[in-house]
Amino acid sequence: MNCRRILHFSMFVSFFIFSLSLKATQTPSDKGIFVPNAGQWPKEVKFMAKTPTMNLWITNKGIIHDLYSIQKTKAKKSSFMKHGHAIKMNFLGGIISSVKGMNSSGTIMNYFKGKNPDSWFTGINSYESVSLDNVYDGIDIVYSFDNSAPRYDFHVKPGIDPNKISIAFEGANSTSIQNGAVELQTRFGSLKNGQLYAFQVDENGTKHQVQCSFKQENNALRFTVGNYDTKRTLVIDPLVYSTYITGSGTDVINKITMDLSGNILAGGYSDSPDLPTVTGSYDAVYNGSLDGIVIRFTPQLSKALSYTYIGGGGDDAVNSIAVSASGNIFLGGETSSANFPISTAWKDEYAGGIDGFVAKLSSDCTQLKYSTFLNGSGDDKVLAIAPRDNESVLVGGMTNSQNFPTDNGAFQRLKKSLNDGFLLELKPTASSGVNFSTFIGGDGEDKITGVGYDPAYLSVFFAGTTASGLSATYPVPTTGMFGDPSRKPWNNIFRGKDDGFVGKFNIAGTPSQTNGHYLGYLSSNLNDRVNALIPLDDGTVVVTGETEFGSGTTTFPTTGSTTSGKGGFDIFITRISVNGRSIQNSGVFGTSGKESANDIKFIKETTQILVAGYTNSRDFSNTQSGSAVTDGDYGGGTKDAIVMKVSNDLSDVSFSSLYGGAGEDEAMGVTDTPRGDIFIGGYTTSEDLKVFQESLEKTGSANKNGFIGKIAFGTIAMTSPSSYGVFCQGTNVSFNWTKEGVTVTELVAIQISSDKGITWNTIANNVQGTSYNWKVPDTVKAGTVYRARVLNIASGLRDESDTTFLIGLGTVITQQPQGDSLCVGSRFRMVVQGNGKGTYEWKFNGNLIQGARDSVYIIASVKESDKGDYTAVVNTGCAATTSQLAALIIKPTTKVLNPPQNTTVTAGNPIILSVNCKGLKLTYEWQVDGFKISNAIDSVYTIPTSNTGNAGKYRVIVRGECGVDTSALAEVIVNPASSVHDFTQDSHSNGIALQVLNNTNDDNMYCTVETNIQGNASISLVSNMGETVATLYKGMSIINESRQFPLPNGLPSGIYWLIAKIGNQTSSKQIAIIH
Repeated sequence: MNCRRILHFSMFVSFFIFSLSLKATQTPSDKGIFVPNAGQWPKEVKFMAKTPTMNLWITNKGIIHDLYSIQKTKAKKSSFMKHGHAIKMNFLGGIISSVKGMNSSGTIMNYFKGKNPDSWFTGINSYESVSLDNVYDGIDIVYSFDNSAPRYDFHVKPGIDPNKISIAFEGANSTSIQNGAVELQTRFGSLKNGQLYAFQVDENGTKHQVQCSFKQENNALRFTVGNYDTKRTLVIDPLVYSTYITGSGTDVINKITMDLSGNILAGGYSDSPDLPTVTGSYDAVYNGSLDGIVIRFTPQLSKALSYTYIGGGGDDAVNSIAVSASGNIFLGGETSSANFPISTAWKDEYAGGIDGFVAKLSSDCTQLKYSTFLNGSGDDKVLAIAPRDNESVLVGGMTNSQNFPTDNGAFQRLKKSLNDGFLLELKPTASSGVNFSTFIGGDGEDKITGVGYDPAYLSVFFAGTTASGLSATYPVPTTGMFGDPSRKPWNNIFRGKDDGFVGKFNIAGTPSQTNGHYLGYLSSNLNDRVNALIPLDDGTVVVTGETEFGSGTTTFPTTGSTTSGKGGFDIFITRISVNGRSIQNSGVFGTSGKESANDIKFIKETTQILVAGYTNSRDFSNTQSGSAVTDGDYGGGTKDAIVMKVSNDLSDVSFSSLYGGAGEDEAMGVTDTPRGDIFIGGYTTSEDLKVFQESLEKTGSANKNGFIGKIAFGTIAMTSPSSYGVFCQGTNVSFNWTKEGVTVTELVAIQISSDKGITWNTIANNVQGTSYNWKVPDTVKAGTVYRARVLNIASGLRDESDTTFLIGLGTVITQQPQGDSLCVGSRFRMVVQGNGKGTYEWKFNGNLIQGARDSVYIIASVKESDKGDYTAVVNTGCAATTSQLAALIIKPTTKVLNPPQNTTVTAGNPIILSVNCKGLKLTYEWQVDGFKISNAIDSVYTIPTSNTGNAGKYRVIVRGECGVDTSALAEVIVNPASSVHDFTQDSHSNGIALQVLNNTNDDNMYCTVETNIQGNASISLVSNMGETVATLYKGMSIINESRQFPLPNGLPSGIYWLIAKIGNQTSSKQIAIIH
């Protein structure tokens, strides 16, 4: 079974911003583009862009938002009125001087405007965004598009005050701040500057939002900005959008074709943007409003390769477009521009009114190889063209010019009445004139709407409609005895009203073979109109158009389809035999309403006939005449576009499709690809026309907008990824898909999107088969969620994955664990953090700690054995990483290792007690018999000269950072010396003599000292515990001289020691004081 999938990706032709409908392909194109001023606009203009609701002009005097609608006036058919409202945004105190384009769109703009080639501008690159540099010192403004809405970003450089920015709007009916947005009232509704978003980007590329709002100060608007890092750039980002939907002009596609590279060419007309000269509301007669336009699209309709405008000061339209065998592009149309661009012309003078034209462009549309008027003194229109192998071009149309140029050998040299059709062939160089030119018409309204050559270029075909009959048919039957009444076309009788006609002449534009050339009527008892033709390789020709059934039975010739009960107008497709004596095949297709076909193509691969047009029948269905059910539902408007694929014998409709919305939708052109896919082009007024996510322009309007659509046959379905997964840089992601109705040799592209399908990036192109393994490169941004799709390159068929997947971040440890130095029994806590959710493992001295799988690791009470190096292995999705070392140091517990020892001394000798401990930040407290000894705070306690009162039990209390310990008791025994008296005792030691005397005169005690030693001397009175009670002398000794020193008064009873030190010699004397 041959399955199909209809791709709706339409293109609304609103100047540069287009919209694809019937379902899109490939990369994003819903953004607008900015076109630099290369001279095509006034000098003050820097860049221009167009949205569905306005023209945006970036000038050196400010930004102009031109909201407008173009309407035909009722008084005059060809007159237009422009109803607009221009609002200018001024940057108070700022200067717009340097404006540059950024991010090339890849779309080239060409302007052939006016007669002077110096005013033609081609090869102009367009951009996705523009930067207004240094509008304020240190502040740039960047304009871009967000879903066809302009967005302008203030880039405030580090250290610059955003309060410099001051905005004033000129031309609005009123300006106010409503719900955080600046609301500008216009004649059409509200234009808003809102959805304000301010942010900064950190070194990891992460956006951090900054609070920001509009504030009004007198007539100016400023920004109130919250706290932010002044060392980084601040971006303030408002969006411009409207609360109404209106079209900003009229844009129509009349015909489409395909170039030699498979690109789609669309020809039609579009309103020409004009810089408004006033601000506020305005109404003006809009002359020169329409220009002919040619747009080149990629085969997937994902991108416009170029836009080419051709026209002058009047209205201009491309009615027909064709490509020659050498790739040149031929245009046929009409103009009311006296200054229409003319080059190497057959007719180079504008004759007034409406003139026909033919133009020849290079394949990339950047060169106007020739352009010529086809005109007389009246109105002339080119409606159909067909180039041949030598670059001659066959032209058909209509004229009411009595003096329209014809050649002497013309089939009909003189014009009959009203409008006649014309048929001519321009020579390869238009300035060389024509090979032939002839009228085709009668006494009413006549026109030629289709032309073509036979494959050998021996004959020309033409077809059209006449309202009063032609001046002649061919061949003419003969009478008499030897006459041949059968020598006539299939029908040579005009039946009244509108009749179609079809002709085949020799290459010189005249009929010369009675059994090979013809001109006859294709008609019924009601109205019949031929709108298009296609010559076939076998010498036959197929034509299509509309025939009126009314409410009864038609006499329109058919060869297989029913001729009754259809109603209104129906589509006919008719095939004329090689010699024109008969109708080879003919069918009528329609339902209760009106159907009409505007274009026809022959599908060589299947020998089927393809037609496109419109229907207003809500019950349109090919089940009445074909083998397949119509695809799509009626859109609900006044008419829908239709496309049908009909069998070679015109008896069966194998495919048909509707496309439309709530407005008016009509297909004007159709073409196909070797693969069998179908393109249609036309116009729509539907605001709800279905468009694909990545359409160039998603918003329709009540005015006419052009559209391009593609219908691709077959199905492609993505089967994996089928469940959410995390993939790391350097690992493989497996993509799989199935195909049906798609050839094995057709290649696909694999694309991924990080913005929910708005934009797609191709990661693999020209992929064969039904699977692809993608090794995620380091250049793909990690930490991003993607959706995948597979795209059939030839057809545009695509399918998205059912789920998303994450490119995991390489693990980054954002918080390293910290070591510590602790006492035994303390609580030890370490924390590690990665950049996202993930897994954790802790290691001790390189060995995995069982059960330690959290970002926090705690030891409630550390032991000596816990000291060592700790690390954490963190994995937040990709590429686990190990933290830095975190060392746990166990501080020593305070402990007495070697306590003071028992000791026995003889009075007068020193007592030395010491303790050896471990620990940090130790302090010591010595005690004797449980009492604290003052100033005894070292690890060694010394009594320089002991006495019997120093005897006792000593201990030391040791305090440190990790605890307290007390030594064992050490007993000190002091034995009295044998020479000591009960109360006083003199001592002579090493040349020092001490003596204590009572002075009976003043009842004071004195000591005398006599020495034979020269040196520094000190004499002290010390308690029995070794504490200094008084210093009696400090100075130099005097040899052999007895000196006297008074002892302190009021000494309590007890044992004291008098100690004299001279040089390195010491002498002591015990004193007993009894009260």
